[in-house]
Amino acid sequence: MNKAKNAVIAFGAAFALAAGGTAGAAAFRASPRQTAAVEIHIDGPAARAEQSAKPRKRVLQKFTTEFSPDAANRNHNITLAAKAINGVAVRPGEVFSYNETVGPTSKARGYKLSQIFKNGRKLKGYGGGVCQVSSTLYNAVDAAGMQIVERHPHSRKVSYVPPGRDAATSYGSSDFKFKNTQPYPIVIEAATTASSVTVTISAAA
Repeated sequence: MNKAKNAVIAFGAAFALAAGGTAGAAAFRASPRQTAAVEIHIDGPAARAEQSAKPRKRVLQKFTTEFSPDAANRNHNITLAAKAINGVAVRPGEVFSYNETVGPTSKARGYKLSQIFKNGRKLKGYGGGVCQVSSTLYNAVDAAGMQIVERHPHSRKVSYVPPGRDAATSYGSSDFKFKNTQPYPIVIEAATTASSVTVTISAAA
């Protein structure tokens, strides 16, 4: 029993000596119940193979739009829509549909009442604000060189993008679609803050 105990103390003292010199080793012997935290780095063919198997991404384009942090319902809807498209991969030649990905912006699915535009009028509707996400996505994929298959302007001017750079959507009618014209898959990443939404388009290698 004493031999095993001495072996543990000697082992700990060796780590303490490496970390803090002779003084560290002496302190460890004085308090044998101390433990040493050791960070171990494993390298070798298996570890390198695991690292190389992880998907790598190369950022193609990124676009950010801003909004007021005071519109709680609208910002909630923006966050839900951003989460819906975040992490979606689009294969070469595949057409991405915003409406199919986000789904109905209904009360049953957690969306809240906020301002929408319909035929030039300001109304209240569930999911108001999700068009800011589709507009941010539009600008990101357009800058990345994707083919725009379907896009609709709002019936009124919006404040978060310049004229002609918006993409109005309404589930069951107006959609935003683009085609991945690249020879590799792309990944959509969407993130929100208290006052902005950012869409990043990356090439998945």
